[in-house]
Amino acid sequence: MKIGITTHYYNSNNYGGNLQAYALCKVLKNNGVDAEQICFSRQPKKTSLRQTLKNDGFLVFTKKAVKKIFEKIKKLAPKNKKFLAQLEKRKQNFSKFNRSIPHSQKVYNQNDIASANDVYDLFITGSDQVWHPSAINQAYSLEFVKEKPKISYAASISKSSLTDNQKEYFKNFLKDYKAVSVREQNAVDILKDLSPVSVDWVLDPTMLLPADDWQQILQECDVKGEYLFCYFLGDDKNQRKRAKEYAKQNGLKTVDIPHLQGSYEKADKNFADISIQDASPEQFLWLIKNAKCVFTDSFHSTVFSLIFKKQFYVFERAGYKGMGGRIISLLSLFDLNDRFVLDEKSKNLDYVNGLNKIDFSKDFDKFNQMKNKSVNFLLGNLNI
Repeated sequence: MKIGITTHYYNSNNYGGNLQAYALCKVLKNNGVDAEQICFSRQPKKTSLRQTLKNDGFLVFTKKAVKKIFEKIKKLAPKNKKFLAQLEKRKQNFSKFNRSIPHSQKVYNQNDIASANDVYDLFITGSDQVWHPSAINQAYSLEFVKEKPKISYAASISKSSLTDNQKEYFKNFLKDYKAVSVREQNAVDILKDLSPVSVDWVLDPTMLLPADDWQQILQECDVKGEYLFCYFLGDDKNQRKRAKEYAKQNGLKTVDIPHLQGSYEKADKNFADISIQDASPEQFLWLIKNAKCVFTDSFHSTVFSLIFKKQFYVFERAGYKGMGGRIISLLSLFDLNDRFVLDEKSKNLDYVNGLNKIDFSKDFDKFNQMKNKSVNFLLGNLNI
């Protein structure tokens, strides 16, 4: 049996996206399964203004339009040669790691993805936000698959609700799935009436691998002494201000990977004591593993803080409040919901300083049960 996986893998410059793609292939390989990422070049279909408004609704459409305007403004920000060189080196580091993940030799697109039916015996639409309404297409919905088994593993919607049109779309493409699993607990409720099979809540694939497996691919960074690692995708100056205050109170340096969206972020300017703009995915792991504490607004940096047993605080990401469900679901497995710092709790450090340290010596029974359930779901639906 040969398995093809579709997810945000091909040409990805996202730390979490690359690491979850690596993890799913690694877990399957460890269990004797021949699986690889399908290189899929995303070519969004052009839709009319009327259809876009119908699909997204006026509020979402407006938010997207405003975001595009801000992205264009950010591209006008001054960029010196050093900034561009580091950004290019980061892309090269991503490309190197990306190529190390088992993948198809052919790069498919919307026009020829159906030909993958001739190569694979079973298809998995993988983890990450493959089912977010603004990102989904026939590759991630597996609509191109004909008369072959298909399942989803930890697919993420990253929304608290769907419009009627979106519900109809999901109901249509889910009708011939063999098995369906999602990454957020609230997504089970969203999809349970749209899927002909039960919808299971499972772990992100990064959490199916033990820390020792991740330890093997770490790459050291030139950082000396104790530090607070900051990984902020949102452009929130207040959160960075809290991080600097926390570091000062605890005698730590601040270390970050700046400009994570691939363009200049003003909030990152003059923020950290040490900025490693060109960090590879392997160095990203090292920075978490060796940190004294982690401040973040990211799902996957929260995941690896848990894997490496680090003290951490995860903040609500500015402009993306609907994406908190995946983090809340994850934290609930460790009874650490208080680690999710809402906006109103991040105005100063009183809330953060009032929390007890995480006791990683105890057994996290809910997580261990979920891990067993997730592995059984994945392997059980491959008939191996």
